[in-house]
Amino acid sequence: MNSEIFLFTGAARSGKSTMAEQKALKVCDPRDTIAYIACARAIDEEFSRRIKKHQARRGEIFITYEEPLDIADVMQKAFEKHQVIIIECLATWLGNIFYELGSDTAEAFALEQIEKIKNQIVPLMNKNIIIVTNETGWGIVPENPETRLYRDLLGIINSRIAAMASQVILAVCGIGVQIK
Repeated sequence: MNSEIFLFTGAARSGKSTMAEQKALKVCDPRDTIAYIACARAIDEEFSRRIKKHQARRGEIFITYEEPLDIADVMQKAFEKHQVIIIECLATWLGNIFYELGSDTAEAFALEQIEKIKNQIVPLMNKNIIIVTNETGWGIVPENPETRLYRDLLGIINSRIAAMASQVILAVCGIGVQIK
């Protein structure tokens, strides 16, 4: 199997998660299962329903690993059992880092995780990695420094992942547009 990284990006509810799941099914050996690293936390009743809806849609072939912060560590563990991994979603993951660690240490921690994935995990694994993220920099400039840092940092992280990826797909109105 050739190892590839696929990045799916787009706005909220643009179809990127469904596209990522379809790609995972396409590249996965039918005898294997797919690791689904879920970064979201059920912060309220509505979000809990949203998570359950996503889980029901995926079915049993997707094995969920819930990890809000240390995705690099979970990736290493998941690769022991799976040939394909989905990380859903970098924007949520980065939000968790800001919430848990604060904006003063968020940048260093997040970039350290990305570098660990790039330098220690990807080169050693002959697996497929599918990553979902959001595009946040196309709107208005956020009013406060912390939100601007979040937006800027997500843009940097997305760019670094895109540089590693063999394919980058932008989800627009439910349509996937391959940009790399």
